[in-house]
Parts: sequence; C-alpha cells; structure tokens
Amino acid sequence: MNYTNSMQVGDQLLRGDSLTGGNLNQCFFILQHDGNLVFYSRGLLDKGPVTAKWSIGYGEGHRLILQADGNLVLYGEQNQAVWSSASNRNPPPSNKNTRLTIYAGSFPHMILVVNGEEAYFWGQRPDP
Repeated sequence: MNYTNSMQVGDQLLRGDSLTGGNLNQCFFILQHDGNLVFYSRGLLDKGPVTAKWSIGYGEGHRLILQADGNLVLYGEQNQAVWSSASNRNPPPSNKNTRLTIYAGSFPHMILVVNGEEAYFWGQRPDP
C-alpha cells in the first residue's frame, strides 16, 4: 500500500510500499524490495537528486507497521522485530493522536506523533 503524507495506527508498508510527500516525490519513506527502510528527500529549492537521509534494515525488513501502542516497528520475514522507534507508551495512546507524517518543502522531514507528542523525528528541522 502506498500512502500520501501520513500513516495511521494499523497501517503498514510491505516491501516496495512507500509514504510520499511533495508534488514531485520530493521526499519519501520506503521499505525497499531489498528489505531496507530508507527516508529520501531534497529541499524545495535543491536542484540535485533526491538522496537518502536515513536508513535502517540490514536487508531484513519485511513489513513496517504503526502499532496501537505508538511504536513504529520493522518486522522480518519470521515476524521478528528488527528495528523499532521505541516510542511505545503505557498505557497505549489514543489512536486518533498517533500518526507518522511526512512533510515536503524547504526542509523535508517526517515526524512520528504519539498521543499528540513528537516521539521520533527524521530529516532537517526548520530554523526557528
């Protein structure tokens, strides 16, 4: 499944699926066919190619899911966790305030929000 801008609790990416932002694929978060999870981006004013800004996986990723406890987890083929955002909460958060959102623009980035609070950040932060 490919998503535009955000994933909600229960949404998942399988190999080849992505989360995209911007009109021209300016940034995207993809679980590649080789099992690596990668965030690619370029700034709005950048003329160069989209480049990898963050990656994890070791080629073991099979699916990525945003769990009800707020944890974003990459699972391998044998359903073992190979990476997590360590953003799980106890008690579990309200699902309506938990999401992974990708933002395009001059400073492409992604934010994992759990129960209305920033839990994990990928990319370059805009200047204050």
